[in-house]
Amino acid sequence: MASKYEENYFGGFGEFKDLLTCSLCLNIFKVPRHLPCLHNFCENCLSQVLSSAFNDCGEPNFKCPICWRPVFVDKRIHNSESLVRQFPLNHVLMNTIERQSNTVAVNFCNSCEVNGDKTEALSWCTSCEEALCKTCERCHRAFKISSAHCILSIHDMKVDETKFNIGGMIYCSEHIDKILEVYCIDHSKPCCCLCATLSHWKCSRVISIKDAAKCIKSSNTVKEIFDDLKEKIRKVNKLIKNREDCMDIFDKENDVAVKQVNETKEFLINHIHRISDVTLERLTASKKDIFVSLTDEVSDLSRYRAFLDNLHRLSIVCVEHGSDQQCLIEIEKIKSKYLEVKTEMQSVMSQSRKPSVTMEINDFIKNFIQNCKTFGNVSLDLLSTNASFGLPTRKFHMGNIEILRIVHINDDGFGSRQISGIFMDDTIIITDSVNKMILKYDEQYILRTRMKLPKEISDIARIDLNTVAVASSLCNDIFIINIANMSLIETVKTLSPVFGLVYVDSHFLTAYNDTLTWTTLSGHQIKQQNTKGDTWYVSASKTNSYIYADGTNSVSIVEDRGRTTSYNSKTLTNPRGIDSDFEGNIYICGFNSSNIHQISTTGELISDVSSINLGIERPWVIRFKPQSGIFLLTSYDKGKFAICQFK
Repeated sequence: MASKYEENYFGGFGEFKDLLTCSLCLNIFKVPRHLPCLHNFCENCLSQVLSSAFNDCGEPNFKCPICWRPVFVDKRIHNSESLVRQFPLNHVLMNTIERQSNTVAVNFCNSCEVNGDKTEALSWCTSCEEALCKTCERCHRAFKISSAHCILSIHDMKVDETKFNIGGMIYCSEHIDKILEVYCIDHSKPCCCLCATLSHWKCSRVISIKDAAKCIKSSNTVKEIFDDLKEKIRKVNKLIKNREDCMDIFDKENDVAVKQVNETKEFLINHIHRISDVTLERLTASKKDIFVSLTDEVSDLSRYRAFLDNLHRLSIVCVEHGSDQQCLIEIEKIKSKYLEVKTEMQSVMSQSRKPSVTMEINDFIKNFIQNCKTFGNVSLDLLSTNASFGLPTRKFHMGNIEILRIVHINDDGFGSRQISGIFMDDTIIITDSVNKMILKYDEQYILRTRMKLPKEISDIARIDLNTVAVASSLCNDIFIINIANMSLIETVKTLSPVFGLVYVDSHFLTAYNDTLTWTTLSGHQIKQQNTKGDTWYVSASKTNSYIYADGTNSVSIVEDRGRTTSYNSKTLTNPRGIDSDFEGNIYICGFNSSNIHQISTTGELISDVSSINLGIERPWVIRFKPQSGIFLLTSYDKGKFAICQFK
C-alpha cells in the first residue's frame, strides 16, 4: 500500500496518480521500466515476476501481468536481474515522480550530501538531475562541462510547477551510457551520436533532437493521437455497455419465455412434465452459451479498453509533465503500439450485438402426444449490427475480387434455372428450380448429396444449424428441410404466393411480385406490404429492417424505426438477389443489366461491377458467407454458380 508520504505528496496528480503507482506492489514507482505493451512496473517487482516465469526447462515464459500479452525475452539469459534490464526505463515517469518530490519536499544539496553535509538546496540542474545549494550552484556554473546546463530555482518550481521541464537528459536504449542527441526523420527514431554514426549514416534527414521536438506538444500528430484514443475509448465503452445491456435484456426476455412455458403447462397435464423439461433445458443451455460468449467478449473489450486508456493517459502525462524530447519519444512509442493493436481490434470491434429471445408455442399442441416433443421453437441469438471502428469500406471492383471456383451443376435443365443458394458453415446448399433439386456441396465444392422436391424451387433460407426453409414458386408452400440427412421435416402452407424467402426473428418474410408478406412458422399471416412491383427477392436483418426491389430500377431500404431510403439507378435493370456483407454494404444483382451494384446503407452507390467478369451472365442471387468476404453468385438461365472472395 502507498505510504502516508506518498499519499500526501503524490495526491495532487488526481486521475493520473495511478500512472505513478506500480500495479504489483501498489507503491509509487521505484525505477520504473516499461514492457513492449507500454505497461510500467518497478524494476524489482518486474524482476520477481520474471524469476517465477521460468518454466521447467529453464526458459522464460512471460506475459504482461496487466494485459497478458506475451513478452519476448532473450532465452539465452537465465537470470531475472539481467532480463529485467532489457526493458527500457520510463524517463517520463521517473522525472515526473522526481519533479513532484522535489516540488513538495525539503531538499538537500546532492553534492554536499556526498561529503556528509546537509545543506539546503536552492536550485535544480535539469541536465544532471541534482539539487544544488548556492555554493555548489556557483561552482556548477563555473565548470566548463556544466556551464551550459539549465538550472532552475526550487522556490520558483514550487510556486508554478507547470512551466518547468525537469528532465533534461534521455539516454539511448541501445547504448545506455550515451545521451539521445539527434533524431532520424527517415526512420522516426531518436538516436545517440553512436547510433547515428553506425546505423543512420545513409539517412538524409537527421536533425538535432531539440529541433525535432519543437512544438511537438501542439502538433497535429499529438492531437490526432489524443482524438483517436478518446474516440476509441468511447466506442469501447459503448460496446461494453451494449454487451451488459444484452445480458439484462436476455434476462428479462428469458423470463417472458419461461412464463409462456409455464402458462402452456396448465393446458397440457397428461404430457406436460416431459416436454416442459425438454424446452426449459434447451432454453437454459442456450442462455448459458450466450452469456459465456458475451462475458468473454466483455473481458476482451475490457482488456482493449485498459490498453487504450493506458496509452491515452500516458500521452497526457507526456505532454503535461514530460520534456519536449521525452514527449516526442513516448508519443512515437504510443503511436507504434496503438497502430499494432488497432488492426487486432478491428475484427473484435467491427460488430455490435442485439439480443433476441423468442418463444413460439407449437400449433400441434392439441395433439401433443403424437406430434409435440417440445413447447415450440426457442431461439436465442446475438444479432449483429454494424458498429464501424474506423474500418474502410471495401470497394467492389475486379481488382480486389478473386474467383475461387465456377461450379457447373451436372443435372440437365432448360429454360430458367433460377439457381439460388446459401452458405451453411462448411457446406453450400444450392437449389435448382427447373430440376426441383436441392444440392449439397462440401467446402471443396464437390457435390455430396441431393434431394428431389415435388415442386419447383425459387429460394432458400437458413433457419438454424441443420435446418433450411425452401420456397416453391408454383404454390404457397414452404418446405422445412433437415440438411444433415436431406429429409423433409414438414410443409408449411401459407396464405399468399411465395418466391423470395428469408427467415428472421422466428418468422418468414416472403416476396412475390408486388407484395411482401410476414408469416409465422405455422403459416399464419401476420401482415403484408405492397410494393411498386418486380419484388422477387428480399434481404432482412430483423423483422422491421429489410431491403427489397421496389420497381424496375429501384431498391428500398427500410430501417428498424420505419425510415425508408430509396436507391434508383438506370444502370440497374430488374433487381433480383440482394444481400449485405459484414460491414453493412448492400449488393444488388441487376438481372437484365448483368451487373452488381454495391451501395451504402444510406443509398449511395459505391461501385458497379459487370457480373460477366465474374463468370455469370444475368445474375440471379448473391449471398455472403457470414462474417466473411466470400460470396456466391448464381445464374438465372445457366446451371452454374460462382464462388468469389475479396482479396
